[in-house]
Amino acid sequence: MPDGPANENLYTDRDLDEALDAARDQADAAPDEVFSAGWIEGVEFMHRYLTERKRLEHE
Repeated sequence: MPDGPANENLYTDRDLDEALDAARDQADAAPDEVFSAGWIEGVEFMHRYLTERKRLEHE
Protein backbone atom coordinates (compact mmCIF):
# COMPACT_ATOMS: atom_id res chain seq x y z
CA MET A 1 0.00 0.00 0.00
CA PRO A 2 1.36 3.45 -0.82
CA ASP A 3 2.51 5.71 1.99
CA GLY A 4 0.39 8.73 2.82
CA PRO A 5 -2.15 10.12 5.24
CA ALA A 6 -4.64 7.58 6.56
CA ASN A 7 -7.57 9.42 5.00
CA GLU A 8 -5.92 9.80 1.60
CA ASN A 9 -7.85 8.02 -1.12
CA LEU A 10 -5.60 5.33 -2.56
CA TYR A 11 -7.83 4.09 -5.37
CA THR A 12 -9.03 5.72 -8.55
CA ASP A 13 -12.55 5.35 -9.94
CA ARG A 14 -11.06 3.08 -12.58
CA ASP A 15 -9.50 0.84 -9.91
CA LEU A 16 -12.88 0.47 -8.21
CA ASP A 17 -14.68 -0.25 -11.49
CA GLU A 18 -12.08 -2.83 -12.55
CA ALA A 19 -12.33 -4.58 -9.17
CA LEU A 20 -16.11 -4.71 -9.53
CA ASP A 21 -15.85 -6.17 -13.03
CA ALA A 22 -13.31 -8.78 -11.89
CA ALA A 23 -15.52 -9.82 -8.98
CA ARG A 24 -18.51 -10.14 -11.29
CA ASP A 25 -16.47 -12.37 -13.60
CA GLN A 26 -15.48 -14.56 -10.63
CA ALA A 27 -19.08 -14.79 -9.47
CA ASP A 28 -20.30 -15.70 -12.95
CA ALA A 29 -17.83 -18.59 -12.97
CA ALA A 30 -19.06 -19.96 -9.63
CA PRO A 31 -21.03 -23.22 -9.91
CA ASP A 32 -23.46 -22.21 -7.15
CA GLU A 33 -26.04 -19.66 -8.33
CA VAL A 34 -26.97 -18.53 -4.81
CA PHE A 35 -23.32 -17.97 -3.89
CA SER A 36 -22.80 -16.08 -7.12
CA ALA A 37 -25.74 -13.76 -6.46
CA GLY A 38 -24.62 -13.10 -2.88
CA TRP A 39 -21.05 -12.45 -3.97
CA ILE A 40 -22.16 -9.93 -6.59
CA GLU A 41 -24.48 -8.20 -4.12
CA GLY A 42 -21.67 -7.84 -1.56
CA VAL A 43 -19.18 -6.57 -4.11
CA GLU A 44 -21.66 -4.06 -5.52
CA PHE A 45 -22.34 -2.79 -1.99
CA MET A 46 -18.62 -2.26 -1.36
CA HIS A 47 -18.27 -0.54 -4.74
CA ARG A 48 -21.08 1.89 -3.86
CA TYR A 49 -19.61 2.46 -0.39
CA LEU A 50 -16.09 3.20 -1.63
CA THR A 51 -17.34 5.36 -4.49
CA GLU A 52 -19.54 7.42 -2.16
CA ARG A 53 -16.79 7.69 0.45
CA LYS A 54 -14.40 8.96 -2.19
CA ARG A 55 -16.98 11.48 -3.41
CA LEU A 56 -17.62 12.79 0.11
CA GLU A 57 -13.90 13.15 0.82
CA HIS A 58 -13.57 15.45 -2.19
CA GLU A 59 -16.44 17.78 -1.28
